Amino acid sequence: MALEAARTYLEHVVPWIEGSHVNLHWTVPNRKFDQNKPEGKGNKKFYLNGMAFTSPSAAIDQLTYLTGGRATAQDIYACMSSQQLAETKVVGGRTYLEAKRGTEFVAGIKALYIDLDVKADSYATPGAAFGELRRFIAEVGLPRPTLAVSSGTGGAHIYWVLDKVLPRAEWQPLANALAEATRRHGLKVDSNCTVDSARLLRVPETWNYKGTPPLPVTMGKVIQPNDVPLDDIRRILLPYMGATVVRLPTAMAPSGKPALPQSELSAGIQAPQAPPIDIDSIKPLCGFVATALDTGGQSYAQPLWNLTTLLATFTQSARGDGRWAAHEMAKGHPGYDLGTTDALYDRKVAERDVRNIGWPSCSAVQNAGCTSCATCPLNHLNKSPLSFGQPVSVVASGAAASPAGPGPGTVSAAPAAPHPLPSPYVYRPSGVIARATVQEDNTVKLIDVCPYPLHSAWVQQSPWVLHFKARLGAHGFEANISIQTTHLNSREYAKHLAAQGLMVARQYGPLLQEFLMAWVHDIQQRRDAVVSSSPFGWSVLNDVIDGFVYDGRVWTGGADKPAASPNQVIADQYSPRGSVEPWKDAAKVITDQRRPALDAILAGSFGAPLMRFTGQSGSVMSAYSISSGIGKSTTADVAQSVWGHPKKAMNSLSDTQNSVINKAGTLRSLPLIWDELKGEDQKEAFMRLAFQISGGKEKSRLNADSTQRDPGTWQTMVIVLANDSLLGSMQKRLRSTDAGILRVFEYEVPDPPAGALQNHGVVSRLIARTHENYGHAGLIYAKFLGVNHARCAAEMAKVQDALTVKLKARNDERFWIANMACCIQGARYANELGLTQIDVQGLTKFLIATLLTLRSQREAATVNIMKPEVLEGILAQFLGEMAAKHTLTTDSIPMGPGRPKSCTALGDHTRLDAVYVRHAKDDKIYVISQPVFHDWLTRRELPAFTLMKALKDAYPAAVRTGVLRDMTSGTAWFAGGMRTQTVEFHYAGTTFRKAAGEVEESAKLVTALP
Repeated sequence: MALEAARTYLEHVVPWIEGSHVNLHWTVPNRKFDQNKPEGKGNKKFYLNGMAFTSPSAAIDQLTYLTGGRATAQDIYACMSSQQLAETKVVGGRTYLEAKRGTEFVAGIKALYIDLDVKADSYATPGAAFGELRRFIAEVGLPRPTLAVSSGTGGAHIYWVLDKVLPRAEWQPLANALAEATRRHGLKVDSNCTVDSARLLRVPETWNYKGTPPLPVTMGKVIQPNDVPLDDIRRILLPYMGATVVRLPTAMAPSGKPALPQSELSAGIQAPQAPPIDIDSIKPLCGFVATALDTGGQSYAQPLWNLTTLLATFTQSARGDGRWAAHEMAKGHPGYDLGTTDALYDRKVAERDVRNIGWPSCSAVQNAGCTSCATCPLNHLNKSPLSFGQPVSVVASGAAASPAGPGPGTVSAAPAAPHPLPSPYVYRPSGVIARATVQEDNTVKLIDVCPYPLHSAWVQQSPWVLHFKARLGAHGFEANISIQTTHLNSREYAKHLAAQGLMVARQYGPLLQEFLMAWVHDIQQRRDAVVSSSPFGWSVLNDVIDGFVYDGRVWTGGADKPAASPNQVIADQYSPRGSVEPWKDAAKVITDQRRPALDAILAGSFGAPLMRFTGQSGSVMSAYSISSGIGKSTTADVAQSVWGHPKKAMNSLSDTQNSVINKAGTLRSLPLIWDELKGEDQKEAFMRLAFQISGGKEKSRLNADSTQRDPGTWQTMVIVLANDSLLGSMQKRLRSTDAGILRVFEYEVPDPPAGALQNHGVVSRLIARTHENYGHAGLIYAKFLGVNHARCAAEMAKVQDALTVKLKARNDERFWIANMACCIQGARYANELGLTQIDVQGLTKFLIATLLTLRSQREAATVNIMKPEVLEGILAQFLGEMAAKHTLTTDSIPMGPGRPKSCTALGDHTRLDAVYVRHAKDDKIYVISQPVFHDWLTRRELPAFTLMKALKDAYPAAVRTGVLRDMTSGTAWFAGGMRTQTVEFHYAGTTFRKAAGEVEESAKLVTALP
């Protein structure tokens, strides 16, 4: 068997997705089957085996084996969707993938299909079946099927292959709509097949073993050359989207003659149903009926009055019959008349019986002018208000409309969220979401998808995450729930929800998962509903500032919108708590002292977001004092509580470097504050962090799937409080440059003047209140920044430029200027918002004085190790350390090729160990092992490459690097062949040294180094 048809089928109908699998399944007779026992779990007539494949060729190879007569396989099927899971098995030394199949494992699907049966309760002949299929296609407007496969018993599987592979969440509404279309148009098919995304259907060129003898499964000769455009199929099936609707028969008069022509008013009226519907059970579901009953139809015009009266003829309740309902829905109208209403009711009863007029549809109600329909979550079902009620017999027995519902009539007339739910889901009045399904008797059954009310959903991009709120517990606790779409599409999704307090019982599992996936898909279709902003700081869209992000919202000049969510720990630390007044009281403790050294710390917390407008990635502001109890830590707590918890959000050197950098990438524009740096070890650790943080970008990393991860970036201020100056540590770390001083805007916090400090008990109590009242100042400021970002940018530019001109600042002082501008303008905005009372003029004078001090310190303390005298000192120190055990002194040194001439060793070499330095006194040459010298410089945190270059630049004729030679050539220690890269320093004619004994004198130059 060539299996060309099978190959064509597998290549076209099922999707081959990289990383996923296509399954073939087949039945195998059970040799141990006992015909004398009932068939069951322990006594099966057949077993269903399966294998998973990643290519059509591999699947055809297996199919060739199964159909070649050597295997015992009988009925052979293909799974219609690509599956995410498969298990590796090894049997008899052969490795293969065992198929795992389920709707929850669907990776993608690309075909819509129907199972057209020829049997007793369907169609008598294939001709009749295909005739009905052609009628159905014409009525719906579907394109010709891509292909058809005869199942062997007269029936057929009909396929529409789409031009795109769809995830299950996108495919399911289309499949439901196709099944709905078959019901509305009376095509007899197996609807369960149509809506099953993991369906097994027969493969052509195999055999159907359900009868004897087996019958061939064949594929039709006509195959459409092009796949069906997805947009076309969506447009065609749009009228059938929603819950299942039973196709209604054509209305007939009692005599069997066709019904009378419908009037314009009766258009859209469905055929009558029995038994009567309880009108009170409709009220919570239908705004049209609720308004009529509550107001007596006070504002309803003639067309709506006609419809309420017609609807009443199909109702009954414990309070009265249909006539009573007609009066209840009309008595509030100014023109209400008892006799007129009775006459209209009688006429509607007669029309209903004689003309067979049915239930008034929702579309008829909306067309008659009902305004409630526009916001009704059930309107998309295109049913009748009567469909949403309960039959009187059900109400009388005490049964509920929904087995999962809290009582009769449990759907709200309007959605409980800003956006409607995806079809066919609706909100109950309690906020619980239910799936609406139309029953055989044309009534709607509601099945809850989750016992908790869910609302306020939005989707985050990069990574894709669904966020929503859930009301947990009887006291209405609102929990923020987040789940990545990759987790949502897995079997373990319930565990991710349970970890956040949303417990999913087993009976809700599939229902909730399907709803959440539909929710994601629905949100993705809405404009601006998908959020791609960061969780904090400036929101930028298309290179333009869109607003400022804080407290889970993007605050803009227009309506605010959701923002991407940080991890839960950071969210808890940086979410507003309590109120702003306790924070303002604490801030007043700081500003009332009129101490600009403390005001600068507080102003920096407001100034950090303004760093973006300076063009710098960030700066470090250091405030130190040897004395304790002067207010640094108190001010740090108040500054931190502008945005977050004063202790939990405060940075600590016990935090790992990766944790801090990740936090900076999350906070982006919010300040990073450290308090209580003590000792050289802590200062050194901080400086390792500070330079990367002030650089504005974290290291590039890979995701778990080896793809490049987008590194976090930020523009902010780093504020650090220490008990000693950081500049000394900075200079020691960066000896080759004064960049350390230029990156740190540092000042000493002076002791307070007498009487400046308040009662420490009062202060402690005020500051303690910020532990429960924080973040509100930041929220007020974030809203201000989101609205006024253009103003902030312009005013920051003026301040920055004015400082640059006034202070005649050089380009390398740009970090200092940026720091000052942010503090000054941040203080102004905080004052403008009524949050602080900072003395801006005094603060400005203090900051200018600090810059002038830093400038003087830089000129006095900066050591340029590129100067020749400093280079000589470094080289002399190295030679001094090498003199005792690692320097070989001789009168000369062999130069050039050939056999090295003999040299005379000078001095005592009894303690000589490995030779790293060769000193030829008569030749006035030092030969130094370049690797050893490089390592020595590195261990002292000196820039080896830069220093080597500086040596060559300082002594271009005297220094040669990279020369290969044996350090002991021409001496008794010569081993031969032990060559290494060396640095030659020909010091004759230089001021470096005149004799070996001057090493110590030259080494004194090194004392100038930090």
